[in-house]
Amino acid sequence: MQIQKFSVNKYKFIFFLIIIITLSAVMFNLSRVMIPFGIAYVIALMLRPVQKSFYSVDIKKKGLTFLGLIGFLFIFSYPFVEAVKTVSEESHKFEYYLPKL
Repeated sequence: MQIQKFSVNKYKFIFFLIIIITLSAVMFNLSRVMIPFGIAYVIALMLRPVQKSFYSVDIKKKGLTFLGLIGFLFIFSYPFVEAVKTVSEESHKFEYYLPKL
């Protein structure tokens, strides 16, 4: 009985070791695809305490998701809007100073 249990644990270990090696190989070969998933995982881990505190205030899950989506859209779109405005202003300056050169 002891020998059979040891062999089952050994097979489980080998199985999970093969899975870990396979997933590692996939991650290294598809690093450009896995980077967004890694970033999303880190953000999810960071927001978990905030999520639990909102649940304790009795905000519904759909409302929390909507607020989070609006917040992330603002956080990620605001720098893009500012960059477009800056590039537009610099292009107008370039048009103004180019004939003077």
